[in-house]
Amino acid sequence: MVEQVLYPLVGILLQAPFSIVMAIVAKRKGYNPWLWILPVGLVGVMILWGLRNTRTTVALYDERTHAERVERGNRTGGVLTAFTAAVIGLRCFGYGG
Repeated sequence: MVEQVLYPLVGILLQAPFSIVMAIVAKRKGYNPWLWILPVGLVGVMILWGLRNTRTTVALYDERTHAERVERGNRTGGVLTAFTAAVIGLRCFGYGG
């Protein structure tokens, strides 16, 4: 019984600082921080790291391209966050080991 409550709680406490850092980095790069709040660990870090900083490269391409890049980055972050939330939810309810 204790493990069922303690393990998810420890996981959330360990994930919280990581999530805050990811949201800050996403915001500084010009993406929606709420869509990057629960990335899939190192995979999310590598993907966010590989995305261009939309705030400093605006002059290099037109406004439409800028909007497309921001939308693509936000969609990627949203998919990764939804996937992570689903995995956390399944683990909390006892599915998946």
